[in-house]
Amino acid sequence: MAVGDTAQIISSGTMSGNSVSLTSIPQTFSHLELTVNGCYDDSGTDSNWLYYKFNGTTSSEYGLFGGRIYNGANGTISTQTYGNASGNYFTGFPGTNKDAYSNGISKLRIMNYSNTTSQKPLLVDGRHVHYVSSSDKSDRLLTGVGAYPTTTTSLMNSGISTIVITGSGSLTFKSGTRYMLIGWP
Repeated sequence: MAVGDTAQIISSGTMSGNSVSLTSIPQTFSHLELTVNGCYDDSGTDSNWLYYKFNGTTSSEYGLFGGRIYNGANGTISTQTYGNASGNYFTGFPGTNKDAYSNGISKLRIMNYSNTTSQKPLLVDGRHVHYVSSSDKSDRLLTGVGAYPTTTTSLMNSGISTIVITGSGSLTFKSGTRYMLIGWP
């Protein structure tokens, strides 16, 4: 299905269980954009991490640096920085602890994903409401930049053909959580 005149939906669907594997990603586009919209189906979780892994790589080839911005009930804004090289990329994703209708959105953009000679730069963004208490709903925006792979030259010799989206720990996705992978020329 075409999106506008230039992009194409490669895969889309609902998510269940703890992970979704997007395999056999065609190498015919220049860039990828993956959107996940929904939440975890866990009343004991207000928010946790959502993870992305490429081509089954579990090493420290994931360089990501970014920040989080919080806007609390009292109007104060605070920030926090983070870094990651622990075998995946991540962003925040809500649970249903304080609100059964909680939803978040995560967007991962990978530039030059089919490139076979160099790193693939990426951006990851996430937005959800973090319920600190019934009277304090903190709006969270997370954003990060990175590149894959960070050091191993042999991993640069292939494009990204598989992306696995995984929930934190044993958390499962709530019914209605969806993903969409788009290829851009």
